[in-house]
Amino acid sequence: RYNHSQRQYADAVTIICSSADDWQARLAVSSDNITFSNEGSQNVFYGESGSNISLSSLSPLEDCTFSMRFTFPQGDANFNGDVNVLDLQAQINFAFEAYNDRPFNFTAANLYVDNVINVQDVVKMADLLLNVGGNLAPTHPRTPAPSHPSGSSGGASLSVSNGRLWIETDTPVAAFEVTLSSNSAVSVSNSLEEMGFTCLTRTHGDITRLVGYSMNNATIPVGTTAIAHLSQADAHVLHAVLADSQADEIDVIIAEGGNVATDISPAEAVYDVIPSRPIYDLQGRMIGHPTSPLKKGVYIVDGKKVFIK
Repeated sequence: RYNHSQRQYADAVTIICSSADDWQARLAVSSDNITFSNEGSQNVFYGESGSNISLSSLSPLEDCTFSMRFTFPQGDANFNGDVNVLDLQAQINFAFEAYNDRPFNFTAANLYVDNVINVQDVVKMADLLLNVGGNLAPTHPRTPAPSHPSGSSGGASLSVSNGRLWIETDTPVAAFEVTLSSNSAVSVSNSLEEMGFTCLTRTHGDITRLVGYSMNNATIPVGTTAIAHLSQADAHVLHAVLADSQADEIDVIIAEGGNVATDISPAEAVYDVIPSRPIYDLQGRMIGHPTSPLKKGVYIVDGKKVFIK
């Protein structure tokens, strides 16, 4: 971002990344954001990890061109450097030709190692995500995730209450990855299978990881849904990643201690009108007072989750 001729930093820099097979992507870096988007007609990267790519700066230095080795982990279909359920949803979208306008790393996503992305690759990705000995970084509790490079959508919270693991969301959830610390048995809610989800669990010691996805466009609807049952009340949510149907990340809040702060059922706190207290969204941002009109949805009032209908 430093312009030597002007002796100052540019507000942003844009770089075009390209490979020998005509794949191109645009990398835009500013002081507070990074985006990685499709640039040419070829949005699919077929190169190997460790191969060279060419980089050319569009701004601020038009004549800055260089090459570098490009490495990536197995499974990183969306180029964000992590391997999680966003990559699994990207695989599904690509298999159904619904990921055509965004960069897609075919080599990283092609876990079955053939010439096509299909259900076999999705199954292997789910197995990769279930590896509880992998790169888990507990975030318990945590603040909302920063915006995904390709954008983020809505917000959600996870909590444990009354022997169940709840997802409370204002955006339909297409795929999820949740890691629990618990000595209890974890069983998937039957309602998810009825919706059309494939749900898998794997336990190692006192850590259980739960992965859910759908090959038929099913989503967990807006509102509160129990996604798992727990045999004991000792479970805590350590880590979670949620994807919408476009494979964008849904920002997640994990309730303090992984448990809700009240014993009431989430469905009991329902209001027809706005409560006479400050109102916060699921990311903890104050968004309304009693005089502010609000659309129906899930909010936080006095530290409790409420529904305004």
